[in-house]
Amino acid sequence: MTNLRHKSNFIFFTIISTLLIFISCKKENNNHSLTQEQKRVQLNKDAALIMAKIVEDTEVRQEIYESVRAITKQYEWRDEAVYFKEILPNNYNTILNKESKIALFIRKELNKNNTNKPLNPSSNKKITNEALQFINDLIEYDIEFYFPYHEDFPTPNNFAVTYQNEISEDENEGFIYIQDKEQLLLVNESYALESPVLIIGQFNNNRYAPTSRSENKRNILDPMYFDWGYVKCYEMHEGLLKGGPEIRITTTDVTILGNNATAFPNNTAYANFSRKEVKNKVVKEIHQVFDQSWELLEIEKRIHVYEDDRDGIMGQIKNIIMPIQVQIPAIGVISVNAGLTISNKDEDLGHIQYNRSSIFNFYLKNSTFFGHGTDPQGFPYFKHNGGVYYSFDRKIN
Repeated sequence: MTNLRHKSNFIFFTIISTLLIFISCKKENNNHSLTQEQKRVQLNKDAALIMAKIVEDTEVRQEIYESVRAITKQYEWRDEAVYFKEILPNNYNTILNKESKIALFIRKELNKNNTNKPLNPSSNKKITNEALQFINDLIEYDIEFYFPYHEDFPTPNNFAVTYQNEISEDENEGFIYIQDKEQLLLVNESYALESPVLIIGQFNNNRYAPTSRSENKRNILDPMYFDWGYVKCYEMHEGLLKGGPEIRITTTDVTILGNNATAFPNNTAYANFSRKEVKNKVVKEIHQVFDQSWELLEIEKRIHVYEDDRDGIMGQIKNIIMPIQVQIPAIGVISVNAGLTISNKDEDLGHIQYNRSSIFNFYLKNSTFFGHGTDPQGFPYFKHNGGVYYSFDRKIN
């Protein structure tokens, strides 16, 4: 079995993990002293232990797969994860519009743990206050179950279940039941590519992205009008336990008043990828305006890219300065700075300068000038740091 191959490599990691949890997360006696993050990690682990037991049931496993498949088809921007709040209230799966076997079996397991009297999964018997608090916490903390590479496992025969923790975003202890016996194993990218994995944590809180382009009035005198085109990402940027990457692309703009100019970041584009989409080099369309008037006096733009992490620490940020060249008729060329603030945990992929003259003259359909191929509409790709490629949809020459 795959889990046995990993078990020997996991001994050291398990010891360290257990010690840290023992020191910082003694839930029974010191819950009041835990930080919010420690509470979330403990909640993740408790949910993982329960999910590892109930996924022995065929209907539960199939509901997990069908829910993840449905939600990713309905919302392109979402990762392969489902909120517990989408299935626990009233034991109703709001994604599939039917009774939730997952919710029923969670409640059954909670009552069994608290009363030692197993309940029929369809029982309406009121659960204990402790169990009810656990369910409420899963909902209020926006906890999700994440099924990476779900397309590869349409009929999962079991799940190894793990959880997000404070130690590593690449791997963690996992739980799997084989013939009603719990086994520990190491869950990482290699394991997830070979076998079904369920990860408990938070995955979609920062992933919302527009799905239709807003319409703006276009002035026929504007020399160039751009919508964002397409984006692709060839690097993962996230460990397995964090899900797929969230790419954010921000461009600069300027306002010129007399002999003064002000630069600022403008029109952030959003592109989210699942891990499988990164591996398959899937191209995503961006439904946002790039610049509805790239004026003659705005000699250049800078485009900044970062990978977004929702869990940045409050008050700890990165300040990005992007210098822009602007033509002031009465003075000449001056430099002004556009400032961008991102989270301390966001992965900064840097900014690149783009000259207006070069774009105006050479950014044309089917052009090979930029050397990175063309998007589905025939416009050239630009290559950024971190394996990110993007294109524009040029409207007016």
